[in-house]
Amino acid sequence: MLGAGVCLSLMGQIGEQIDYLRFMPPRTDANRRAWWTSVVLAGPGWVVFGAVKQAIGAFMAVHVLDAVGAVAADIAIDKYVLKLSPRQPEFRCGMLHAVNPVGVGSFLASSVLSTSVYFGLFGAAVRSYSPLVAVGIAVVLAPSPAVLTRGRFHLRRTDDGIAEPVLDADGNPSGTRYECVVCRESCERPDVAASVEGGEICSLCLSTDRDGRHVLPAPRPAWLHGQVRPDGTNCTSCRSGPCSRSRPC
Repeated sequence: MLGAGVCLSLMGQIGEQIDYLRFMPPRTDANRRAWWTSVVLAGPGWVVFGAVKQAIGAFMAVHVLDAVGAVAADIAIDKYVLKLSPRQPEFRCGMLHAVNPVGVGSFLASSVLSTSVYFGLFGAAVRSYSPLVAVGIAVVLAPSPAVLTRGRFHLRRTDDGIAEPVLDADGNPSGTRYECVVCRESCERPDVAASVEGGEICSLCLSTDRDGRHVLPAPRPAWLHGQVRPDGTNCTSCRSGPCSRSRPC
C-alpha cells in the first residue's frame, strides 16, 4: 500500500508537467531543435525521471513520514500544548534560522532508527513496522529539542521591518499590497518584508537573494544595548548609554 501511494502521487505529479507548455517560446526555424528537445525532456521525458523516482519511492516514503511526523508534532505539541512555537506560521527568509534543531534533530533520529528497522537491524519481525517507527519517533522526539532550547530557534527575528502588522484588527492577514523592490510585483502584506536596501521585498525574491543583500540582520543581544551581559557584567561600550549606528559596540 505504501508503494502504491508513492506511485499514484508521482503519476499525478508527472501529469501536471503539461503546465510547462504555456512557458514555451514560439517555435521557429532557428530554435526548432532546442524547442523540441525542451518539449520532450520537460514533458514526456519526465516519465523516465518518474520511473527512477518510483524505483526508490518505497524507501524514500519512510523518510517522508519522518518529516510529516516531525512537522505534525511541532504544530500540535510545541505550538498548542507547550506554546514554544509561534502561533503565526512563518516562511520568509531572514525571519527563520538556517537550521532549527527541533525539526532537524527529530527528523534525523527518526530517519536513522526507521531505516535501521527497515533493513532488519532490529530483527525481521519488526521490519514491516518501519513506517510506524518513523512517525512515532518523530512525534516523541520533536518536543524535546523545543523544551531544551525553549523555542529560541523557531524564529530568527520577530520584527520584519514593516510598521503595519501582518494581521488586521480582526486577526485576518492584512490585504494591503506592497510593491517588491526587486520584481516590482504587487504582493500582500504577509508575503513581504523590509529590505536592508530600502523598500519592501516579496518572499520569493527574498528566498532567491543568494548574497543576502536584502536580508534583515539578526537582532543584537540585549546586553549590547546597555543592558546586562549573560555573565552579569555590562558592555563597556554601552555603559554610558544605548548603542547607535555612529558608535556601534
